[in-house]
This record gives sequence, C-alpha cells and structure tokens, in this order.
Amino acid sequence: YLLDPLIPLKNPTLFFGEGGTAKSHLALIFSLIISTPWPDNPLFLIPEDRAVKGLYLDWEMGEDDFRRRLKYLATGCGIPQAAINYRECTMPLADDIERIQECLEGIAGEYIVVDSVAGAAGGDILSAETAMRFFTALRTLHTTSIIIAHTAKNSETKKRTPFGSVFFWNYARSIWEVATQQEEAKNSLEVGLYHRKSNITGLHRPFGVKLTFDYMKTLILLLDIRDSPRLLEKASVKVRILELLKEGALEVGSIAEALNITE
Repeated sequence: YLLDPLIPLKNPTLFFGEGGTAKSHLALIFSLIISTPWPDNPLFLIPEDRAVKGLYLDWEMGEDDFRRRLKYLATGCGIPQAAINYRECTMPLADDIERIQECLEGIAGEYIVVDSVAGAAGGDILSAETAMRFFTALRTLHTTSIIIAHTAKNSETKKRTPFGSVFFWNYARSIWEVATQQEEAKNSLEVGLYHRKSNITGLHRPFGVKLTFDYMKTLILLLDIRDSPRLLEKASVKVRILELLKEGALEVGSIAEALNITE
C-alpha cells in the first residue's frame, strides 16, 4: 500500500460520490499523510516510512483554493504544510500525458491525484472508448493513482456507481464510495467510505472521517460509522446485520423488517 488500507501501490484507486461529499478534501488529507509522512495521524492510516512525493492534477479547483484548503488542513492537524506539487489542468489526461510524465519525473513523484475524472477523461464520459483512452494513458505513468469521480444512480437496481462508462468501474483496481451526513447550520461533516470493489485484496470494512471547518483551520477525526445511523445505512447488509445482532438475538423476519430488506 501507498496508504494502508485505502490506496494500493502502483494501481488506480477510485473514490466516487455525490457533489459536496468532501472527496477533494479526502484526497488532500491522504496526500498530507503520504507526503509528510504522518504515521500518527488521527485516522490511523499507515503511510510508508518516508516522504513520498506526488502530483495533484486539478480539473476543478484553482491553485488558490487548493493552497488554502491545504493550509487549513495542516493548521487544524498541527503539522507542517507539506509541499504537495500542484498542476492546474485543462486538457484531457491522454492529450497531456507527456507533459504530466515530465512533471512527475522532475519531482521524482510516485503518485498522482486526478480531480476529477470527468475533466480528465475528456470527450463523452459515457463512452467505452473515452474510458479506455483515459486508463491507457494513465497506465503509461506506471504510478499509483487516486482518482475522484462523481456518482451515477441506476434507477432500476438503485446501485450507485461512478458516473460514466462501466469501464471506469472495470479498469479501477479498488473502488470506494463516499457518502456524507451533515446537519443544517453545523460546521462539521461526517463522511463514510465504503469499499465496493477490489481486484487486489478482500473488501475492507467501512471507514469514517469527521471534518470540522473552523476559522482558518480544518480538523479531522476518525469516525465510527456505527455512531451515525445514516452512514451505517449505506454499509453492506452483512455489516448492518452484525451490528443489529449485537443488541441481542432476533428471528430472520425481525432482522429483515428492522433493516427494510427481504428475508
């Protein structure tokens, strides 16, 4: 892993969710932990035992917003602000891949963040050709990648997947869904991460982060999604059944009724 247990080495990991679910903040947090490195971070994520340089490729924000978010996170966490390399992007990744490769080589970078795939893919994101062109270009970098994507919702199955061609799902080696719970007029955000696919390991248990946005600083804490009913609802049926049974034995019909699922 580049960051255990979320980001496997030399493979593309995709994080997808609705807009406003703090996906870019998460990518920055991961970059801080990796680049510092910060082994005693409050999320108990395990980086390598050395500072690993990376490149944040941005199709959505501007550098001023990026640097401000990074400063607030470092201040809130009480750590030095890592020198995370940033590149504002306008061309599709495949069309800009040679210059991106030069940037990575120039900084001896070992990972990239793609924020987000809608801009990086270019063309019709629903097209298989677009997805395959994106991953073919990505593969030439021979590096670890953290890819941010938005959500598509299948109206028939209700299954949430990354927006775009099914090949974005097929080509990513590890996929995490991101969901949030936030109360009105509150300055904190509870974020759940759910491991939906892995071609490398088994699926990991859900993972939670609490973000608190204070004056000129952002604080992060590990969150147990069992303490957040709305986030627990998005966990797998297996996890939800196990949590319910901790309260005592139940018949199958009672379990199904309590969780609003079929027997």
